[in-house]
Amino acid sequence: MLADYLTRIKAWAGEYRGDIAVGLLVFFISMASFGLGRLSVLLDNHSPIQISNPLDSSKDAPIMVAPGDSQVSSGALPDGRLSGATSVNGSYVASKNGSAYHLTTCPGAKQIKESNKVYFYTKEEAESAGYRPAGNCPGLNQ
Repeated sequence: MLADYLTRIKAWAGEYRGDIAVGLLVFFISMASFGLGRLSVLLDNHSPIQISNPLDSSKDAPIMVAPGDSQVSSGALPDGRLSGATSVNGSYVASKNGSAYHLTTCPGAKQIKESNKVYFYTKEEAESAGYRPAGNCPGLNQ
């Protein structure tokens, strides 16, 4: 009975010899590619990425001042605007030399030099400082 099965398997393998060879070739090439990929990761000696807070090393690290807060800290201007601060969710930014304010995610905001950026917490703060909404900032004029 076992000999009968072996005979059938040999007959089937002889009939599909080309297909079996292509299948095995694809299998071994894919295994070799996977192994080389894993090997490249193991041999990679790059230093790890280090994330640091850029505000720690800055000499004028801004501290966010809440609207109406009488205490003005480093990085904040006397009228409550933030100079040189990093963006926070929901904040607005304008240029010292410009007349329009943007959301921090707007393309126009990304074109303002970091040294010229002035930050606001609300639209009202920006408008009371003399800025108007930017026309090319989607979502700002709602």
